[in-house]
Amino acid sequence: MELFYVEDNRKIGPIGKNQFQALIKTKKINAKTLVWQAGMVQWEELGTFLGRNAHANAAAESLARSAQYAVCSECQNVYDREDLIQVQNYWVCGGCKPVFLQKIKEGVRPRAGVTYKNYGSLEKGLKGDYDLAVFDIIAEAWRLTYGSKGVVIGSLFLVWVISGLIQNVVFIPLPFIIWILSFFIDKIAGDTQSAFFMVTMFILSGLFMMTFSLMIQTPLWVGLEMLGVRRSVDLPISFRYVFDYFRQFIPLALTVFFVMLFVSLGLALLVIPGVYLAVGSFLALQLVADKKMRPWSAFKASVRAISHNWFQVFLLLLILAGIMFLSVIPLGIGLIWTWPLFINTKGILYRNIFGVDQTV
Repeated sequence: MELFYVEDNRKIGPIGKNQFQALIKTKKINAKTLVWQAGMVQWEELGTFLGRNAHANAAAESLARSAQYAVCSECQNVYDREDLIQVQNYWVCGGCKPVFLQKIKEGVRPRAGVTYKNYGSLEKGLKGDYDLAVFDIIAEAWRLTYGSKGVVIGSLFLVWVISGLIQNVVFIPLPFIIWILSFFIDKIAGDTQSAFFMVTMFILSGLFMMTFSLMIQTPLWVGLEMLGVRRSVDLPISFRYVFDYFRQFIPLALTVFFVMLFVSLGLALLVIPGVYLAVGSFLALQLVADKKMRPWSAFKASVRAISHNWFQVFLLLLILAGIMFLSVIPLGIGLIWTWPLFINTKGILYRNIFGVDQTV
């Protein structure tokens, strides 16, 4: 079997098994190296090539045996077989072993030979180069609810309780603010003007407190929604991940501010622009949490990417809204299934459009 590979933007090859083995041992090529052989439509990464062909292609399996190496099913890096652990039918490196065993414990089926690059990416998303089959996404999300309902519902309850406490604390000073404002307004305005200013200040103060409260709660809700992103690529999920995004409090809070500001302005301008931006900015927070994008850049990237398939995303959200509405009817019991469905659907949507960073 002869193989070509890319080094410093140069095509090198063909190389035989012995030379290939030497390159692996000296680490001149790895799982990220682009390779090609006769019969392939396009170049692809070595890790993906081996994972795809290890069982289907006898020549590739022979090559793997002769080189005495394998690809870790988790991180997709190439290792000498002596440095890997075989668990069931999977090869796993020492660094990935805890994550892999956690998956097995949680009943998550590992995906040998699958990398995150098989899904979307930021570049593809911005170009609209992604698949968005609405009913396929919902079907996959439904499958992913098995094994995740307990964690998602437990995390939802935790977030709901903490958010309620935050909201109550934030709104404690509101009556005092209103009293102080009314005192000064009464001194400088007449009765009619005073009443008008009082109502205006009450509304504006309430909106400010509500916005501030939502900004504080944002990392918790993002942590909850990122469970769906993790689930979409078979990463373990746990209650503790809900608290992982407070370190990104400022960019997440600013993103919420941008979304609320422009959606509100859009709703005030004939409604339709607001609906468009509400759907378009649906994944802005995930871009900040996962890809560490700046708030304004994340907002623009989400709107730009979703604009390519805006109606499909709108249809997806409409269907989810209908499902969740119907699930509330039987005393809300159906939410045990539909909340995880919503979280997983949003995770899959994000994965298909933008891909998922391995450090999520």
